[in-house]
Amino acid sequence: MHDPIAELLAAHFPAESRKTLPSMESVAMDMAGLRRLVMWGARLALLVVMQQFREAEVEMEAFGELVNPDLFYQYHTHNYPDKTGSMVPFSMRLLHAQLPGLTGNHQLSLDRLCQLQHTCQQVLSEVRRGYLPFVTEPLTPEDQQVAETLWLERLTRVKFCLANTLVAMQDYLFAVEVYEGLLEELPRLRSQLLSVMGRLHLTLGDLPSAQTLFSLAEDRDENEEGEEERMVRTHINQGLVNVFLCHWQLAKDSFESALQLEPTNTTLKNNIAVCTFYQGYLKECIRELEGVVRWSPPSSLQPALLTNLTATYDLESSSAHSKKLSFLPLLGQHVGEGFPLSSLGLR
Repeated sequence: MHDPIAELLAAHFPAESRKTLPSMESVAMDMAGLRRLVMWGARLALLVVMQQFREAEVEMEAFGELVNPDLFYQYHTHNYPDKTGSMVPFSMRLLHAQLPGLTGNHQLSLDRLCQLQHTCQQVLSEVRRGYLPFVTEPLTPEDQQVAETLWLERLTRVKFCLANTLVAMQDYLFAVEVYEGLLEELPRLRSQLLSVMGRLHLTLGDLPSAQTLFSLAEDRDENEEGEEERMVRTHINQGLVNVFLCHWQLAKDSFESALQLEPTNTTLKNNIAVCTFYQGYLKECIRELEGVVRWSPPSSLQPALLTNLTATYDLESSSAHSKKLSFLPLLGQHVGEGFPLSSLGLR
C-alpha cells in the first residue's frame, strides 16, 4: 500500500538516524535542515494522533521552549540572508503548547498557550500597522490583508485550545469568558458556541443561565450551518437539561431524537445507556453499552464509555474482573499507547 508518510521520512532522514531523537545538532541550519524540522513537526503530530503522548513530549523537549537564538533566521544570516523570524512552524508551536496538557500538566500547557496568544496579538497589532515583525519594509495592502487573515485564524485556534485546557482544568468560568470572546469574533459559530457555554453553566449548576443560552442557540441565523445540525444540538441541549433535573425518560427521548439525525454518534448512544441505567434497567444498560463499544472500533472505544460499562459490571456480578480483561485485546488492536487503561477500572 502507498504510504506517503513513510516516503517523506525516508527522503529526509537517513536510515541510521531514524530511530534517534531530534536535537539541535541533528537539524542542520540550511534548507535541508529546515525541511527536516518541518518533518519532525509532522512526526510529533502523528505521535499525538496515535496517542503516544509521552514519546511526543520527550522528543519535543529536545527543542526546549522554541526560543533559542539558533531557531531564528537572523542567527543564520549566511544561509538565510533575506529571512527573519522564527524557523519553527506555527503548527509545531501550537503542538508544543498543547502537549503538556495531554500528559496531565495542564498548568504548563495553559502558560504556553497564553504566551502564544500574546505573540499572536502582538503580530496582529504590527500587521494592522502595516508591518511584519523583524521587517522594516511596509506591507502592500494585499499582503497586509492576507497576513491579517492568517494571524486572526491562528489566534482563533489558540483561543479554542486555551478554552479546552481551561475545561480540562475544570476552570469553567474562565472557559466561558474565552468562548464569549470567540462568540464576537465568529458569528458563524454562534449556535455551537452558545451551546458549549450553556453546557458549561449546566456543569456549574447554573440552570437558568444554561437555559437562557440554549434558548439563544435555537435561534436560526442565516450565516450558520444547516437545519439538521442545529436540531441535533437542540435535542442534545434539551436532553442535558432533563439529565440535570433527573427526568431520565425525557432526557432519553431527546437523545434518541438526536440519534435519529446522527445515527453514528457514539456519545449519544452512551448518554441513552446512562439514562437507561438511572431508570433502573441495569442489564439493558449493559447490553446497550456493550453494543456501542464493539460496534465500530476504534471510534467507539472512548474512555468515558468504557468507564460507564465497567462500572456497571461491578454492580452486576462478581465476574466483573474477567469481563474487563476481555477488552484488553480489543484495546491493543485499535487504540494507541496513550489510552487511559484506568477507564477499565482494573485494580
